[in-house]
Amino acid sequence: MNARQFSLLFNYHLEIQSINIPFSFLAALVGYATGWNFLTSFIVSLVTGGYFLASYFFERRRKHEYYFYYNKGLTRTGLIAYSWLLAGLLAFLIAIVKSIIR
Repeated sequence: MNARQFSLLFNYHLEIQSINIPFSFLAALVGYATGWNFLTSFIVSLVTGGYFLASYFFERRRKHEYYFYYNKGLTRTGLIAYSWLLAGLLAFLIAIVKSIIR
């Protein structure tokens, strides 16, 4: 993977996260209202439901952009997998910061 492809991958990841983070925040608020820890429910939602919901909305609204990424050498499966791994890395970093703060 060259620098241009990594830049495109990071751009895709930022687009997904712009949808994922608000949904994860709302899910964390709901989790907090039901008795869960806010950061724990945010981390879980960031990697699971929020991410898949964001991927679904990206698919519905911007399906035509996958052709652009495919022409640049990135498949849809590769984009989703790498972006999910980056979201997992972000959740892992948040968990580390949470454990350090406690």
